[in-house]
Amino acid sequence: MQEPDGSVTPHEAPTDMGLSLMEFLKASE
Repeated sequence: MQEPDGSVTPHEAPTDMGLSLMEFLKASE
């Protein structure tokens, strides 16, 4: 899945998209 900022989120927990996105962004900093 592609985010508006161009980052790609892992398709592991679609039900927890918000948390996953936050964790993903935090991990990619």
